[in-house]
Amino acid sequence: MILYYGVTSYHMLCCILHKMTCHPKEEAQLFLSDTHPECGKLTASIRKSGIFQKAELFPDKGRMLPYKKEYQRNKTEEKLDYFIEDLCKKTEKDFPFNPEEITEYNICGDQYALGIWLIRRKKNYNFFEEGCGVYTRKHLLLENLARLNPFQYDMAAKCHCMGDYEGITKKYIEFSSQEGEFDRENCEDFSVKHILAGMEEQELGLVKDIFQVPEVSSMEGSDSVLLLTQQFVNMGFLTVRQEKELYDLMLDYFAPESMLYVKPHPSDWQGLYGDWYPDAVTLPRFMPSELLPYTSNGKFKTGITVSSTSIFGLEPYMENIICLDSSLEDHYENINWYYAVGQILDQGIREAESIRYEGKCPRLFKAVMPDIAEGGNLKVLVTSQRGEKPAEDLVIYLNEEGKNQIPEWMFEETDHLWPAAVCITDMESGWKGFHYIYIYSRQLQVLEALKKTEVKKQLNYSKKEVSMTPEKYQAQCRALEGMLNAANQRIEELLKEKKELERKFNQK
Repeated sequence: MILYYGVTSYHMLCCILHKMTCHPKEEAQLFLSDTHPECGKLTASIRKSGIFQKAELFPDKGRMLPYKKEYQRNKTEEKLDYFIEDLCKKTEKDFPFNPEEITEYNICGDQYALGIWLIRRKKNYNFFEEGCGVYTRKHLLLENLARLNPFQYDMAAKCHCMGDYEGITKKYIEFSSQEGEFDRENCEDFSVKHILAGMEEQELGLVKDIFQVPEVSSMEGSDSVLLLTQQFVNMGFLTVRQEKELYDLMLDYFAPESMLYVKPHPSDWQGLYGDWYPDAVTLPRFMPSELLPYTSNGKFKTGITVSSTSIFGLEPYMENIICLDSSLEDHYENINWYYAVGQILDQGIREAESIRYEGKCPRLFKAVMPDIAEGGNLKVLVTSQRGEKPAEDLVIYLNEEGKNQIPEWMFEETDHLWPAAVCITDMESGWKGFHYIYIYSRQLQVLEALKKTEVKKQLNYSKKEVSMTPEKYQAQCRALEGMLNAANQRIEELLKEKKELERKFNQK
């Protein structure tokens, strides 16, 4: 008997497609983790299709929680080993199948109990990547796992989960969606979008029925934008209010006047997208995003998301993709002044030899970065680091923590320093907030050109205005420069006092 196991709707789609294409006439059982938010509905729908001889739930719910709580109290290697073995024993007792009858294991999500049991018992299995293109982007998943469950994160690392276990017989991953080069040993190109595109109408209809894929109007020729959401609230990373603020900003900057389609993550229960965006089309969370192309005969103009890898499986059906990484969860308000940085560079620099970035939100920086021609000898650094003076000619210190603790070397030539004030105005309450970006240029003429930058952007979803007008903020900038100079002078005085005390102490 062939066994399939998965945790998410995407996993179930992979299992279904693999069974239909690789084992169409062989008997197989499918098990869906009972942690899936609509596990009963989905297994019933799969069972009705008749693709598998058996489609049941696998008992995962609550299984990791006791270990998570105990492990967090005192993390040790011995305790980790003990918990992993205990997890395997308890999981085996609850198996809804007889391991002696299984001839082939096909596992989606080997960082869960069944995958851990297979690894610890040195059994072979076929591995499916967590999501489209995730095999080379597993850090995106691991970042969330480390925050959500440190025990499961450490266990996954120790057991070499997510495709690194040496006992994996075959790895099913989509080659074209991977990032950079990767080891293709034991790998097979398994492309969900290509399999779906090559299916007969009757087979495709069966898959669409399982996931209840709706029909929506054509997007062809329209300025349509697809927002793929994440389960931030469900994972405890954001509140409902913060999640709305994040998506409002994403839409303000990347889809301000577009026809909006929202596809909630299957576990994103808290998002009230119909209330938040009443003019948008909210698609059902029940189906995997990979089936979105079959809701309409058109293409989306743009796809936007934060850390949802599903978007990489939709590349042929979108003209543009904006996928920001999970760092934005804790820094989503950075979008406003990252945009201002992009405008400063766009309006003040015509060409540059190089532009280097050192910060917490690399994909956000890339998304707002203007297309500056290569040429000349100007080297630019955009950074959040306060280390030694870099070699670049133009340095933009992002002040990401908002503490205005600029690098000490910037005090050396204050006439080469410009604190650019970005103003965020709440259009409903009138509240104003400022974020200062510190710009240093070895070439004064470059600095003078940057100072002419003017920024004014209305954020309709967020109901805010972002602005930066040099004349308006001259007083604030001068005052802040004075404060910084005073602070620097006080530091120098303290250093002198310290040296004097050390000298007197050494004399004694």
